[in-house]
Amino acid sequence: MKATLTLISTLICLTSAASAQRLVAYEPGRFREVQPDNPMLTGSVVVTGYPAVPALAPPPVAFVPPGDSTFASFAGLNLYTNGLVITSTPTDAYPPSAPPLPPLPIPAGLLTTLGGPVTGMAYDPLTGTVFLTAAAGRVVGVSPSAGMPITVPAFSIPFTTGAITGLEYDALTSALLAVDVTGTVYVFTAAGVPSGPPIVPTVAPPAGMTGDVAIDKTDMKNAVGARPIYVSSGGVYYDVTLPVPTFEPHGLSPRTTGLAFQPMPAQSLPLGGCPCGGMTPAVGVTSAAVAGNTGFGLTVSGVAPSRPVLFGLDFAFTAAFPVINGGGCGLGLIPGSPTLVTGIVFADAAGTATYPLALTVLPGFGPLYAQALMLCPADPAGFAVTPMQQVVAGGV
Repeated sequence: MKATLTLISTLICLTSAASAQRLVAYEPGRFREVQPDNPMLTGSVVVTGYPAVPALAPPPVAFVPPGDSTFASFAGLNLYTNGLVITSTPTDAYPPSAPPLPPLPIPAGLLTTLGGPVTGMAYDPLTGTVFLTAAAGRVVGVSPSAGMPITVPAFSIPFTTGAITGLEYDALTSALLAVDVTGTVYVFTAAGVPSGPPIVPTVAPPAGMTGDVAIDKTDMKNAVGARPIYVSSGGVYYDVTLPVPTFEPHGLSPRTTGLAFQPMPAQSLPLGGCPCGGMTPAVGVTSAAVAGNTGFGLTVSGVAPSRPVLFGLDFAFTAAFPVINGGGCGLGLIPGSPTLVTGIVFADAAGTATYPLALTVLPGFGPLYAQALMLCPADPAGFAVTPMQQVVAGGV
């Protein structure tokens, strides 16, 4: 399988287009994971939601609401802040690989350096640095540990900006992205050097100001050939690189202060799977869909223990999704496709089958479309079909 992935990826990586696999929105007290539109379906879909545990005190009242969130892909943790304390909670998409970060108060001296409570936070997984900023546009890098030792000295965003509402780090370009209240995005290095001109949106934030910024880390391109850069405003998010962006709901209230990219495969409908008799096979993953993750795998849960599950993977799919059994999920894979790869895995005692798929590829590899079939005596055809997953290897 590795050889097949490496060979075909050279043919498709430069020509394929896909949206972010998943975005995580945060408001004080809770998270929502949302799937932007993609080749398998049109429109934004809220996939899951869970509480922010531990709960933080309400943020201080200010013109720019303090608070933000970011996502640590390999660890599977959402880092979030109310502007005065930083902590974390795991995603429910896959098990975390690191212990949660306990609540860490931001030292008073650090808040003074920033010029007020934190309004933007970003995480560099390669160095373990958490970057913080406040409305005034001062940025500093710290270690996410007690006392928050400074690892990147404070500097000012090297542009004339409005009040800063969010911050993002992109490891693919080693750049920080900040967004101000107008929705303008500024890209610069951790040394305080501009990485390009400001990205000025063609529309005003629908809620009057923005909440946060997140860049698509799969290195895939949108309709205008740019990497999507999503900005939240009130209860929606939109891609500021598009000349006519679409406002999509993220499932939270206008109090949302955080938005982060998550390298989680997109999925066709229905999100919960298609029932067959007494089982409802559901698709998932073992860990983050990040380039270099040798422990990545696709899962199907909710099947009979020790029974075979047939996985199919291809770089092509049909949007018609014809139903080939007695009812349920349609088949997106194309029988007879020259690039179709199949494999049989037996479910474990808990009824979960795992197909190992080491992502020893570069960021942007894909999209790879995956689907599974398993025996189901309750179906007239004798088998059930899962929803389809779209896998794109992301950067961190």
